Amino acid sequence: MNEPNQTADRESLRGEYARQILSVCAGIASIVLFTTVAQLLLIELIKAYAPSLFARGWFLVVLSSVPMYLVAMPLSLFFFRAGKPLPPRVGGKLSVLAFLGLLVICFSITVVGNLVSNFIQTVISKFTGDPVVNEVGVMTMNTPFWANLLFMGILAPILEEIFYRKLVIDRLRVFGDLPAVLLSGVLFGLIHGTVSQVFYAILFGILVGLVYVYTGKLRYGIALHLSLNLLGGVLSTEIVRGLNAKGLGELDGGQLYAHLADYPLQVVPYLLYNLFMWACIIATPVALALLWKYTRLPKSPSQPSKKCIARAFLTNPAAWILALVIILLFCA
Repeated sequence: MNEPNQTADRESLRGEYARQILSVCAGIASIVLFTTVAQLLLIELIKAYAPSLFARGWFLVVLSSVPMYLVAMPLSLFFFRAGKPLPPRVGGKLSVLAFLGLLVICFSITVVGNLVSNFIQTVISKFTGDPVVNEVGVMTMNTPFWANLLFMGILAPILEEIFYRKLVIDRLRVFGDLPAVLLSGVLFGLIHGTVSQVFYAILFGILVGLVYVYTGKLRYGIALHLSLNLLGGVLSTEIVRGLNAKGLGELDGGQLYAHLADYPLQVVPYLLYNLFMWACIIATPVALALLWKYTRLPKSPSQPSKKCIARAFLTNPAAWILALVIILLFCA
């Protein structure tokens, strides 16, 4: 007697899964596509009316950031609205000590991720003959402080947390909290589109996703992201820029220490930053042990199986479109 109702319920669930996947995958893919179109249009406008801007160091970061943050992300909301977000769980507050522990883990993640990226890039370069290049590092070094601070240090952390944590996770929680965190982290990493960023971005995305789901509050992820980008991106770039200005950029730590008395304003920040990074690496095992509870997310009774989740994504055209977009990003 209940078989028709059960069939209808299964069909309803499949429809809900398809709608949520469509909203997330189409939303993320549209960010990439709208960004690309807006960048091409902006390039043509600049070529026609202000070609001298291409010689400005800050224009590259403006060209990569403004179309995404001010054009593509607002337009992508049209697709995200197709999904029905689940309200975040009512969680607790993070203590100052817990936040500092998470920050320590974040910086260690960047070290591990960069090591993996460098290894893979080195392997690839042996087959292709192309030199190993950190595209993001080159761009930030050629960008003035104010532009790095505004776009990489402030806008990127805030908007990326809103979109890739709030909008994505809330729509994928229909598959369960942990699958939503893992999927959002992987998508966040892949959408960066470069080998130099993908690994630490995935790990960082999973970490802040766990914090968001566990606490139900976005502000902690934003604060972690801001801290990481400001210290690990903006500040580190200025430190290296200061060394390069004195011709010390190619020296290792031991050689720089020998120049401490001659260039204290350049060498001391470098040594302190490296000391901070080593402290983070050493403290990470302790931080992980103390904060392991944040990975214990409850499993919902209605959470679908891994096989069901995989089938839902593999049979959704939007997921395949997003996969193609990501492949093109890495090939570009």
